[in-house]
Amino acid sequence: MNDVIMARAPWPLFIFGGVGTGKTCACLCLLDAAGGGCHFKTFPELCNDIIAAGKGDLWNDNTGYRMSVHDYWHVWRNSRLTVLDEIGARQQVSDFAYETLKLAIDTREGKCCVFTSNIGPDDLARIYDDRIASRLTTGTVLELGGADRRQRVVPCENKLERQAQEVFG
Repeated sequence: MNDVIMARAPWPLFIFGGVGTGKTCACLCLLDAAGGGCHFKTFPELCNDIIAAGKGDLWNDNTGYRMSVHDYWHVWRNSRLTVLDEIGARQQVSDFAYETLKLAIDTREGKCCVFTSNIGPDDLARIYDDRIASRLTTGTVLELGGADRRQRVVPCENKLERQAQEVFG
């Protein structure tokens, strides 16, 4: 990931891996390092925003003005860094979801962007199509592995012992 940040590896960065492997956490760290002017959305949030903008129900938090679909994509296109989290799907996607994802990828071509998924490129090709998988993997592909970090079980007595040690030395 450092190679992408330092411009020694190509964008986009596509991070995939199982549940709880740290994909979103890595993206949030990247956004913190990048500073302002960045855009983070989960794919379901992006779809909901586009629908709301189309109905005239989306407001820019910074300006208080209503955002059109065109305005929304303008912000997406011109952000310093965009992260689209959770683009994986279960078995199939609607035409709207497909077109939204394709546009999200295409508007960031050649720019700093990160996409995350719980499924790898082969499964994305099967669920979306080869064009989506190809666009996502033209840059840097990073697979995160390991156990679900949210499911770690720490025995209660060990945790209490460790806390007591920290408090009482």
